[in-house]
Amino acid sequence: MWTKLSLVIGIAASVTATAVADEIPLFASDTVVEMTLDAVQRDLKRAKKEEDPIPGTLTVSTDTGVQAFDVKLTVRGKFRLENCRYPPIWVNFKKSKLDDTLFAGQNRLKLVTHCNKGERYDRLLLKEYLVYKMLNLMTPKSYRVRLARVTYLDAGKTDQTQYAFFIEHTRTLAPRTGLDRLKVEKIRGSELAFLDATRVELFAYMIGHTDWAGTQGPPDGDCCHNAHLYVPAGVTVAKNTIVPVPYDFDITGFVNPPYAEINQDLGIRNVRRRLYRGLCRAPTLLDQVVAEFVAKRSELMALVEDFELLNEKERSKVAVYLTGFFN
Repeated sequence: MWTKLSLVIGIAASVTATAVADEIPLFASDTVVEMTLDAVQRDLKRAKKEEDPIPGTLTVSTDTGVQAFDVKLTVRGKFRLENCRYPPIWVNFKKSKLDDTLFAGQNRLKLVTHCNKGERYDRLLLKEYLVYKMLNLMTPKSYRVRLARVTYLDAGKTDQTQYAFFIEHTRTLAPRTGLDRLKVEKIRGSELAFLDATRVELFAYMIGHTDWAGTQGPPDGDCCHNAHLYVPAGVTVAKNTIVPVPYDFDITGFVNPPYAEINQDLGIRNVRRRLYRGLCRAPTLLDQVVAEFVAKRSELMALVEDFELLNEKERSKVAVYLTGFFN
């Protein structure tokens, strides 16, 4: 039996997915958000998760004008927090100040930032953003993202401008998909929703993702590694009920960052080498999910080929990598 179990329920299950989507303007468009983030950069780079939040000002340019928000910033993550000069952050808003703004319906958002300064790290971030968009294409049970072009200020003085992207919070994914967040230490493989889990497992294989686990998390942590768990609203955990929703796709063959480290126990030495880490599935189920990917091939390839923020050389590389999966 589990030693810890909790269901995190957001908005009432009766709220329709369409209504929830309408309340979240941030993810209603793919237009790049132009914004500035003014905070003491030195404090952010040196911060640890347990330290006090860092105050800042987030200013966004929209079609209706400029919107400015007082925010609190906290660093997050594990590997990138320790290995990147610029850590991913939580942006904490004053929810009462967000009505009729781009961030209406939000409270706290993950902002994925560049690991280090320069165009190379912009390209890596843009490729990770593309992975989320590809997963959105395969299933609505995935985190939506919104790309931003961020000018970082340090006490009003420009520090640098780089790409970043916001990730949908669990509190909005849950009602949008009719799911409830599940927090447990570990689960049985048989409790994973067969179709949803197989889709996630094959997607991980497609992008060369081995830095994840579907049935247990780190010691003294919630399940699972680089994946959150959900169940249909009002459903008791049982066989074929738990929906995994993965995140954190930088250490993948698709992104191919220079800091990628591979678990040597997996028997592969290069992050570009695909390794299927899913559970053993019935051939009929696997065939069904393979057919889904084949049917979406042209749309997946088009996401890459039409993404002009990546230069032609980078788009060609990732297109070749995707073609290798389909072949």
